[in-house]
Amino acid sequence: MDMRTFLAKYPVFTRAEIEKTLNEDYSTAPGTVNARLAYHVQAGHIIQLQRGLYASVPTGANPSSFIPDPWLVARRLSPSLGS
Repeated sequence: MDMRTFLAKYPVFTRAEIEKTLNEDYSTAPGTVNARLAYHVQAGHIIQLQRGLYASVPTGANPSSFIPDPWLVARRLSPSLGS
């Protein structure tokens, strides 16, 4: 799955989820996940909510003022709510 498809499918995601997806689709060298995440944060495609938790920024939205859906964030923060 390419990054654009992943971001559309997972508006709020964990580092483990993106790492699993990248490892399934590509043979990744150590540091690849970190580099890709850093690139997409810098490009404004995603924002980091906390360590290991990210949200995709909709096209045309300003990353510095974008607020992801709090219910989706809560769902990712609480293991009891599932993934």
